[in-house]
Amino acid sequence: MSIAKNLRQLRLLSGMTQEQVAEKIGVTRQTLSNYESGRTRPDVDMLAQLSAIYGTDIDGVIYGENRTLKMQRSIKIAAIIVYGLLTVLTVVSSALLWSANRFYSISTGQLSAEEAVILQSRMKLTAAWETMDSIILTVALLGFVALVVLLAALKCRILMKTKVFYAAVLAATLLVIALLFGITDPQFAPVNYLFTPIFVIVRMVVLFVVHIAVELLQKRRKQIN
Repeated sequence: MSIAKNLRQLRLLSGMTQEQVAEKIGVTRQTLSNYESGRTRPDVDMLAQLSAIYGTDIDGVIYGENRTLKMQRSIKIAAIIVYGLLTVLTVVSSALLWSANRFYSISTGQLSAEEAVILQSRMKLTAAWETMDSIILTVALLGFVALVVLLAALKCRILMKTKVFYAAVLAATLLVIALLFGITDPQFAPVNYLFTPIFVIVRMVVLFVVHIAVELLQKRRKQIN
Protein backbone atom coordinates (compact mmCIF):
# COMPACT_ATOMS: atom_id res chain seq x y z
CA MET A 1 0.00 0.00 0.00
CA SER A 2 1.37 3.48 -0.94
CA ILE A 3 1.92 6.37 1.44
CA ALA A 4 -1.09 8.15 -0.06
CA LYS A 5 -3.40 5.19 0.56
CA ASN A 6 -1.98 4.70 4.05
CA LEU A 7 -2.67 8.34 4.91
CA ARG A 8 -6.24 8.12 3.69
CA GLN A 9 -6.84 4.84 5.50
CA LEU A 10 -5.40 6.17 8.74
CA ARG A 11 -7.57 9.29 8.57
CA LEU A 12 -10.71 7.25 7.94
CA LEU A 13 -9.87 4.96 10.83
CA SER A 14 -9.38 7.97 13.07
CA GLY A 15 -12.89 9.16 12.24
CA MET A 16 -11.70 12.63 11.18
CA THR A 17 -12.50 14.56 8.04
CA GLN A 18 -9.88 16.13 5.78
CA GLU A 19 -10.85 19.54 7.12
CA GLN A 20 -10.28 18.47 10.72
CA VAL A 21 -6.87 16.95 10.02
CA ALA A 22 -5.81 19.89 7.85
CA GLU A 23 -6.70 22.30 10.65
CA LYS A 24 -4.66 20.31 13.18
CA ILE A 25 -1.50 20.33 11.06
CA GLY A 26 -1.96 23.88 9.72
CA VAL A 27 -2.49 23.21 6.01
CA THR A 28 -5.41 23.55 3.62
CA ARG A 29 -7.84 20.73 2.93
CA GLN A 30 -6.61 20.70 -0.69
CA THR A 31 -3.06 20.11 0.49
CA LEU A 32 -4.14 17.13 2.55
CA SER A 33 -6.24 15.86 -0.35
CA ASN A 34 -3.15 16.02 -2.55
CA TYR A 35 -1.24 13.92 -0.01
CA GLU A 36 -3.98 11.30 0.07
CA SER A 37 -4.36 11.18 -3.71
CA GLY A 38 -0.61 10.90 -4.32
CA ARG A 39 -0.37 14.14 -6.32
CA THR A 40 2.14 15.47 -3.80
CA ARG A 41 4.14 13.80 -1.05
CA PRO A 42 4.53 15.19 2.48
CA ASP A 43 8.02 15.91 3.74
CA VAL A 44 9.52 14.31 6.84
CA ASP A 45 8.25 17.00 9.22
CA MET A 46 4.72 16.70 7.84
CA LEU A 47 4.89 12.89 8.08
CA ALA A 48 5.87 13.24 11.73
CA GLN A 49 2.88 15.50 12.43
CA LEU A 50 0.46 13.20 10.64
CA SER A 51 1.89 10.18 12.43
CA ALA A 52 1.30 11.84 15.80
CA ILE A 53 -2.29 12.72 14.91
CA TYR A 54 -3.06 9.19 13.78
CA GLY A 55 -1.34 7.54 16.75
CA THR A 56 1.37 5.76 14.80
CA ASP A 57 4.95 6.36 13.66
CA ILE A 58 6.53 7.39 10.36
CA ASP A 59 7.26 3.77 9.44
CA GLY A 60 3.59 3.04 9.98
CA VAL A 61 2.62 5.76 7.50
CA ILE A 62 5.21 4.69 4.94
CA TYR A 63 4.81 0.93 5.11
CA GLY A 64 1.35 0.58 6.59
CA GLU A 65 2.57 -1.84 9.26
CA ASN A 66 1.10 0.01 12.20
CA ARG A 67 -1.13 -1.06 15.06
CA THR A 68 -4.27 0.53 13.63
CA LEU A 69 -4.04 -1.19 10.25
CA LYS A 70 -3.17 -4.49 11.90
CA MET A 71 -6.26 -4.19 14.09
CA GLN A 72 -8.38 -3.51 11.03
CA ARG A 73 -7.01 -6.61 9.32
CA SER A 74 -7.76 -8.65 12.45
CA ILE A 75 -11.38 -7.52 12.42
CA LYS A 76 -11.68 -8.28 8.71
CA ILE A 77 -10.33 -11.78 9.28
CA ALA A 78 -12.79 -12.32 12.12
CA ALA A 79 -15.65 -11.09 9.90
CA ILE A 80 -14.62 -13.47 7.13
CA ILE A 81 -14.49 -16.38 9.57
CA VAL A 82 -18.01 -15.60 10.82
CA TYR A 83 -19.25 -15.32 7.24
CA GLY A 84 -17.59 -18.61 6.24
CA LEU A 85 -18.90 -20.53 9.25
CA LEU A 86 -22.47 -19.34 8.81
CA THR A 87 -22.39 -20.06 5.09
CA VAL A 88 -21.06 -23.61 5.51
CA LEU A 89 -23.41 -24.40 8.40
CA THR A 90 -26.41 -23.10 6.45
CA VAL A 91 -25.50 -25.32 3.51
CA VAL A 92 -25.20 -28.36 5.79
CA SER A 93 -28.46 -27.58 7.61
CA SER A 94 -30.42 -27.06 4.39
CA ALA A 95 -28.91 -30.20 2.86
CA LEU A 96 -29.97 -32.30 5.84
CA LEU A 97 -33.60 -31.18 5.64
CA TRP A 98 -33.65 -31.47 1.87
CA SER A 99 -32.19 -34.99 1.98
CA ALA A 100 -34.75 -36.12 4.56
CA ASN A 101 -37.61 -34.94 2.36
CA ARG A 102 -36.11 -36.05 -0.94
CA PHE A 103 -34.78 -39.50 -0.13
CA TYR A 104 -36.66 -40.57 3.01
CA SER A 105 -40.24 -39.51 2.42
CA ILE A 106 -42.92 -41.87 3.75
CA SER A 107 -46.60 -42.27 3.02
CA THR A 108 -49.35 -41.87 5.58
CA GLY A 109 -51.03 -44.86 7.23
CA GLN A 110 -49.58 -48.03 8.65
CA LEU A 111 -45.89 -48.45 7.96
CA SER A 112 -44.30 -51.53 6.50
CA ALA A 113 -41.02 -52.87 7.86
CA GLU A 114 -39.12 -51.16 5.06
CA GLU A 115 -40.90 -47.86 5.67
CA ALA A 116 -40.14 -48.13 9.40
CA VAL A 117 -36.43 -48.26 8.56
CA ILE A 118 -36.87 -45.27 6.25
CA LEU A 119 -38.70 -43.42 9.03
CA GLN A 120 -35.81 -44.01 11.44
CA SER A 121 -33.36 -42.63 8.90
CA ARG A 122 -35.60 -39.63 8.32
CA MET A 123 -35.87 -38.94 12.03
CA LYS A 124 -32.08 -39.05 12.38
CA LEU A 125 -31.69 -36.53 9.56
CA THR A 126 -34.34 -34.18 10.91
CA ALA A 127 -32.81 -34.40 14.37
CA ALA A 128 -29.42 -33.54 12.88
CA TRP A 129 -31.05 -30.65 11.01
CA GLU A 130 -32.57 -29.26 14.22
CA THR A 131 -29.23 -29.58 15.99
CA MET A 132 -27.48 -27.81 13.13
CA ASP A 133 -29.98 -24.95 13.25
CA SER A 134 -29.28 -24.52 16.97
CA ILE A 135 -25.55 -24.43 16.22
CA ILE A 136 -26.11 -21.81 13.51
CA LEU A 137 -28.02 -19.53 15.88
CA THR A 138 -25.35 -19.94 18.56
CA VAL A 139 -22.49 -19.27 16.14
CA ALA A 140 -24.34 -16.23 14.78
CA LEU A 141 -24.90 -14.74 18.23
CA LEU A 142 -21.36 -15.39 19.45
CA GLY A 143 -19.84 -14.31 16.16
CA PHE A 144 -21.70 -11.01 15.91
CA VAL A 145 -21.07 -10.21 19.57
CA ALA A 146 -17.37 -10.96 19.07
CA LEU A 147 -17.20 -8.58 16.11
CA VAL A 148 -18.91 -5.80 18.04
CA VAL A 149 -16.63 -6.34 21.04
CA LEU A 150 -13.54 -6.33 18.80
CA LEU A 151 -14.60 -3.06 17.19
CA ALA A 152 -15.16 -1.49 20.60
CA ALA A 153 -12.09 -2.93 22.31
CA LEU A 154 -9.63 -2.21 19.51
CA LYS A 155 -11.22 1.18 18.81
CA CYS A 156 -10.88 0.44 15.13
CA ARG A 157 -13.15 2.41 12.82
CA ILE A 158 -14.57 0.63 9.80
CA LEU A 159 -16.38 2.62 7.13
CA MET A 160 -20.17 2.54 7.42
CA LYS A 161 -20.56 1.45 3.80
CA THR A 162 -18.19 -1.46 4.48
CA LYS A 163 -20.30 -2.60 7.43
CA VAL A 164 -23.54 -2.31 5.45
CA PHE A 165 -22.00 -4.16 2.50
CA TYR A 166 -20.84 -7.00 4.76
CA ALA A 167 -24.25 -7.32 6.42
CA ALA A 168 -26.05 -7.24 3.06
CA VAL A 169 -23.79 -9.85 1.47
CA LEU A 170 -24.08 -12.17 4.47
CA ALA A 171 -27.88 -11.84 4.57
CA ALA A 172 -28.19 -12.40 0.82
CA THR A 173 -25.90 -15.44 0.93
CA LEU A 174 -27.85 -17.17 3.69
CA LEU A 175 -31.21 -16.45 2.06
CA VAL A 176 -30.10 -17.62 -1.38
CA ILE A 177 -28.68 -20.88 0.00
CA ALA A 178 -31.90 -21.60 1.89
CA LEU A 179 -34.08 -20.76 -1.11
CA LEU A 180 -32.05 -22.93 -3.49
CA PHE A 181 -32.79 -25.95 -1.33
CA GLY A 182 -36.33 -24.85 -0.48
CA ILE A 183 -37.61 -24.45 -4.04
CA THR A 184 -36.50 -27.99 -4.93
CA ASP A 185 -37.90 -29.64 -1.81
CA PRO A 186 -40.67 -32.10 -2.76
CA GLN A 187 -42.51 -31.79 0.56
CA PHE A 188 -41.73 -28.57 2.45
CA ALA A 189 -42.36 -25.04 1.26
CA PRO A 190 -39.31 -22.74 0.90
CA VAL A 191 -40.41 -20.79 3.98
CA ASN A 192 -39.40 -23.75 6.15
CA TYR A 193 -35.81 -23.20 5.06
CA LEU A 194 -35.91 -19.46 5.73
CA PHE A 195 -36.73 -19.43 9.43
CA THR A 196 -33.17 -19.87 10.71
CA PRO A 197 -31.52 -17.48 8.19
CA ILE A 198 -34.11 -14.84 9.10
CA PHE A 199 -33.39 -15.29 12.82
CA VAL A 200 -29.68 -14.92 12.06
CA ILE A 201 -30.30 -11.74 10.09
CA VAL A 202 -32.48 -10.29 12.85
CA ARG A 203 -29.72 -10.89 15.42
CA MET A 204 -27.19 -9.30 13.11
CA VAL A 205 -29.37 -6.22 12.52
CA VAL A 206 -30.09 -5.76 16.23
CA LEU A 207 -26.40 -5.90 17.17
CA PHE A 208 -25.53 -3.70 14.19
CA VAL A 209 -27.99 -1.03 15.35
CA VAL A 210 -26.63 -1.21 18.91
CA HIS A 211 -23.07 -0.87 17.61
CA ILE A 212 -23.95 2.15 15.46
CA ALA A 213 -25.78 3.79 18.37
CA VAL A 214 -22.75 3.36 20.64
CA GLU A 215 -20.44 4.78 17.96
CA LEU A 216 -22.65 7.83 17.51
CA LEU A 217 -22.72 8.45 21.27
CA GLN A 218 -18.93 8.20 21.48
CA LYS A 219 -18.53 10.55 18.53
CA ARG A 220 -20.89 13.08 20.11
CA ARG A 221 -18.97 12.95 23.40
CA LYS A 222 -15.71 13.63 21.58
CA GLN A 223 -17.26 16.62 19.81
CA ILE A 224 -18.55 18.00 23.13
CA ASN A 225 -15.17 17.53 24.80
